[in-house]
Amino acid sequence: MEPNIVRRHPWGAGIVKVAAGDRYAKKANEGLDLVEGESAMQAAQRAGLDWTVTARPVQVAGGKRIERYRAIVRDDTGDALSVVGNRYQTIQPTDLYEFTDAIVDTSASGLVSAGELDGGRRIFSVVRLDDEIRPAYTKNGDETLDVFLFVANRFDGKSSLRATVFPVREVCTNTMRITVKGLVSTFAIRHVKGIKERIVEAQHALGLATDYLGGFRKEIDEFISQAFTDAEFEKLTHDLFPTPEKEASKTLETVRENRRNGLLDTWIDSENLGNIRGTAWGAINAVAEWEQWVNPAPKKFGHDGAAYQLDLATRRVQPTSVLSRAVELVRAAR
Repeated sequence: MEPNIVRRHPWGAGIVKVAAGDRYAKKANEGLDLVEGESAMQAAQRAGLDWTVTARPVQVAGGKRIERYRAIVRDDTGDALSVVGNRYQTIQPTDLYEFTDAIVDTSASGLVSAGELDGGRRIFSVVRLDDEIRPAYTKNGDETLDVFLFVANRFDGKSSLRATVFPVREVCTNTMRITVKGLVSTFAIRHVKGIKERIVEAQHALGLATDYLGGFRKEIDEFISQAFTDAEFEKLTHDLFPTPEKEASKTLETVRENRRNGLLDTWIDSENLGNIRGTAWGAINAVAEWEQWVNPAPKKFGHDGAAYQLDLATRRVQPTSVLSRAVELVRAAR
């Protein structure tokens, strides 16, 4: 796959529904289009995403009840989504969409996408915040990142309703999720019922997002002012995919070499890096572009990068990405 490709938004646009068993046979952004001015709750109701769940007793064969556990059952289909402890506080899908609408109403933002994955075991919404990141200086032209808030819930008892800030580079849709010391980009959302309480919680979430984005802007300015040569980038590829002292097989070394070459080709050839090539920010974006769009996504996602990113965003534990390792290595080189 060539580095310069037309990309879909990592979370699609509109209503996303992927049934259990279908996994990612369908593209991540197939589904219903949003109607202009439509709220998250209205969109959910139109798409049939306003179903409910009930915590029901769990019993073994023979009818004996297991007192410490309950099954979270989707009422419209009867599917058991998970088994949780009896202290689990049930959150309805509508709670997520009501919180999303509170974010939109509070911040002059707009709904981008919403949906369910794996038969409803994971639900989410995406809001584009009324904010842009524009670094103080770039080598050749403007650099702009749009900012999205990704709200997700899992019905497994292991993760609360959470919101995550995702800056996305406008020119190439690279998702630039970077840690900033002392600040959080992912935070839990308290389960509240009243309209006033939801607005207060939305304002709190937006405040945390604003704090993170302030630190993120400073990081970008430092990366852009940090020169980065072709030799330094080649070394970075070897640091990201080092050869072990004892090579396991010829095949693994070939895979490693192909990854290094893919990264280097992206750094040298990608038109999306024209204004930031030669900087540490350009190096980080070359890694992001390779990982998210050039390197094939796993086969079970149909090699669809957007579908894979949507899956990653709704996971309880985020795997260590090549991008996050690259950021730490580039920071250490300052």
